[in-house]
Amino acid sequence: MGKKLLTFGITLLMLLSITYLTACNPNDEETSDFMQGTYTTDDGTGQIKLYGDDEYSFNIIFISRRISGGYTVTGSKLSLYDNNYELVFSIENDKIVFVEAFVDGKEEEWIMQPRKEFFYQELTEVDTNDMVECSEFHFESVRSSPGTPIVLNYNNSEAIFECSVNSGLFYLQNVADVNNIVVAPGGGFWWIPSEDSFNSNNRIFVDVVLKLDNKIIGYAVIELYSSDSTRLNFFARTIKASLFPIINGEYQTVTAIQVNSIINKIKDQK
Repeated sequence: MGKKLLTFGITLLMLLSITYLTACNPNDEETSDFMQGTYTTDDGTGQIKLYGDDEYSFNIIFISRRISGGYTVTGSKLSLYDNNYELVFSIENDKIVFVEAFVDGKEEEWIMQPRKEFFYQELTEVDTNDMVECSEFHFESVRSSPGTPIVLNYNNSEAIFECSVNSGLFYLQNVADVNNIVVAPGGGFWWIPSEDSFNSNNRIFVDVVLKLDNKIIGYAVIELYSSDSTRLNFFARTIKASLFPIINGEYQTVTAIQVNSIINKIKDQK
């Protein structure tokens, strides 16, 4: 009888130990629903983007610079880090919650209160400075040559840029009668005004949608503007250029309606 009780006690102890170790496993099912993407505070003051190969960017209006680097997930703990900072959050369903901050390895009182919540958003964008080269573009009415083109760049030759303009015409491969074109990465285009382009009340924008395998993976908004009232000279500037990065190992699903809505909102706010 004593041996049976002893055996039962050992078995029970082993089961309890297994249960405890499973509950304390830092890679348990608690993190199975964790998703890369954009997380934003409900008051709009802070934003975290998790994307690609463990990359992130952290931005909050009280900091003069944007923090970016790598991140790790251990159990329900999310750590964002760079050379100086480590920001620690807890993962809770569809949100991440700020816990504490370290600067140069020392715990610091942070500008955010503990338990500040960041909520999951539908789409993630990452700004890029490399997509559009337009600083040298200059249309002059008195010049016969087209000058330097606007160039569009992306690091995959199989991608395409679909471009449209609301005034004037694209000049591409000696064709100057279209306002919708497709440009390959590294390719460029020129623009010439039409009659309504000389109306100073008209804002002229080039909408650019970047696609790969028929998936929308980025966009840009370029403004064509004149610095004089006669509008005989036009220049170009990039209002915004962004990529929709890979999230959770796959390209995001972005519809034409969504990207057009984003582009139109940018132009309305400009």
